[in-house]
Amino acid sequence: MNFDGSDDTFLAQTGSLGYRLATLNEPIQRISLPSVIFKIVDADTDIEVVTLMDGERYLLTSLPENFNIVAIVEGEFDTERVVMELTGPVSNTRTERKAPYAVFGDSNGNYSGRATKAGMYEISATPFYMDGTSMQGTPITVAFEIFDCAISGPTANAGPEKTLDCTSGEVMLMGSVAGTDFGFRWEGPDGFTTSSTLMPTVSEPGIYTLVAFDENMCSSVDQVLVKPCPEDCTPEILRFVLVNSDTDQDIRPLMNNTNIDLSMVGRKLNIRAEVLCEDKTESVRLELTGAQTRTRTENQDPYALAGDSNGNYSNQNFGPGSYTLTATPYTENATGGDAGIPLTINFTVSNGPPAQQSQFGDPSLNPDYELGVYPVPATEALTIDMKFFDEGQYQAEIFDVAGRAIMSQTLTYDDLTGKRFSVNTANLSQGVYMLRVSGQNYLDWRKISITK
Repeated sequence: MNFDGSDDTFLAQTGSLGYRLATLNEPIQRISLPSVIFKIVDADTDIEVVTLMDGERYLLTSLPENFNIVAIVEGEFDTERVVMELTGPVSNTRTERKAPYAVFGDSNGNYSGRATKAGMYEISATPFYMDGTSMQGTPITVAFEIFDCAISGPTANAGPEKTLDCTSGEVMLMGSVAGTDFGFRWEGPDGFTTSSTLMPTVSEPGIYTLVAFDENMCSSVDQVLVKPCPEDCTPEILRFVLVNSDTDQDIRPLMNNTNIDLSMVGRKLNIRAEVLCEDKTESVRLELTGAQTRTRTENQDPYALAGDSNGNYSNQNFGPGSYTLTATPYTENATGGDAGIPLTINFTVSNGPPAQQSQFGDPSLNPDYELGVYPVPATEALTIDMKFFDEGQYQAEIFDVAGRAIMSQTLTYDDLTGKRFSVNTANLSQGVYMLRVSGQNYLDWRKISITK
């Protein structure tokens, strides 16, 4: 403060950098804070990923595994310190005296973090200017929610296994969905799809998939097998199932073009081939090629890539890389008799997120590669920004929650066609997807979300 010589008055500084006449008995006015922006930071990569908006909800799986929140302060005065407080399932109070102002702290921009948890949160920041006493800024608070689809999302139940009636050639599926405000669709063989009823009547044998989703981008998938009338049955490989060879429990169906993350499912694995018309199937030949190779003939169910002893699965120790798996059923033992209808899938194996594997273009080992994907969430279009890549053609593919490839676009990377590409997402339903960019000995996966 600056005294002007009178007994009871002084000049008090205002938020506009001007001065006004004030009395000694008048409380000093707080300065209005022009702007504070909160951003969630991925504490593992130190990258800002989400700008927090008051009253917004954020999907847990779209956020980093370990997070921090940084306050970006824009004011007319030099900031002396910022007091931050986070309340909710993860909470902390911290005073930060230099930028970046992070609620869990940092070391020269290397952010500390906490495990991200679902729930209701409030984050507040109070900046202090000058000496930190008479120059306190206006506290800013943002309330937000992190929601977990596994807790609040719908649950699809495709119902029990069915067999087509030999007289009518039809059967009714018994699907159901637990949850509120959900939408659904059935998908099946020969392009079958419907969203009009949870209990459709179908006439083709095979695997039918029930997909349930809600307005919060939560989704759930379940499958049911429809067997043909026994009189019309031809051996056919229906699908592959990833199995935990330690517990002998199924992990999930193994779809085409999906990734097996060893850090999530462990290394004790096997893959089972499921057969349509098991009564007419006596053997199955399984052939694995790619990063590892293996050929095996199984003469009894379960038909497992690494074999089993009465359902006690042996272990296939997969290494990271790309694979192709083919299974063919036969009507007699040891691949004798007639061959049925085979099934071939491609899949990848990684130890952690695929982008972190060296053979998939690990950024730490290939620092020249820099892939940007934004905005997330996207609406009409998604931008893929490729910096310092090798010239050539790349493929951008989008997969749904069931692991099915639903969109593919070729990216020609050179000085003529450019290094930034737009992928049209206008026709995608609201939800969570996986983006895969591959080519020129490079492969990277990114989780994306679409909002409408």
